[in-house]
Amino acid sequence: TLTVLTVWLCYSAWYKGSTTLALLGGAALAIGLFFTFGFAVVGAWLVVWVALGAWGSEDRRLALRRAVAGALIVGAGFVLLHLILLLTLGYRPLAVAQQALSAHRDVTTIAAARTYWKWLLMNPVETAIFIGLPLVVAGIWSRRRLSLDPGSARLRVFLASWLIVLLLLNLSGAVRGEVGRIWLFLFWPAALAAGAALATRPRLSAAVPFLVLFQVAQALLMRGYLTIYSIM
Repeated sequence: TLTVLTVWLCYSAWYKGSTTLALLGGAALAIGLFFTFGFAVVGAWLVVWVALGAWGSEDRRLALRRAVAGALIVGAGFVLLHLILLLTLGYRPLAVAQQALSAHRDVTTIAAARTYWKWLLMNPVETAIFIGLPLVVAGIWSRRRLSLDPGSARLRVFLASWLIVLLLLNLSGAVRGEVGRIWLFLFWPAALAAGAALATRPRLSAAVPFLVLFQVAQALLMRGYLTIYSIM
């Protein structure tokens, strides 16, 4: 919910040129980071999304200036919310991040000492499982539709930034534990990719009952065999 709210506020601020919405977007990002340090991935995704969108604009220089100005306002909202948390709760994000990263290193290097290459190969598989294999299949079906439709330019940039962030996270070797939960707030764009084709092409929409049954089967399997670590 916070991911959708943050993205909606930031996009609305960009589209309408609203300082208020940009401040609220920064505050929403700060609230997400307060709940989970992994929410920083959403911030990274927004940066890549705006950068790609500005770079592909007709007036690139003006778009980049707007992006920088908007980022500063979002940053102000982010800092303001953290100042409120500091004054009311004594919350210090840098100290919390330091302890969280230390605990993360202990878990990934001691409790689950799997080699880098196994994580590199299993991260995409586990991500697809937790997204939902039917959504992944439908998303692949929609790829050609999105590439041919001139009206899908914004959605293509949106999804490209999403894939870039996931790829960099995977190659970084920093994400090594419970990927299905760590990246949970980045899964819903796959539904947009799938829906873009299924909602506009009658032949593909006939596959919806199959996808629903596929999802039910996966849910039943995960209920009984939620972890895949035992097969490694």
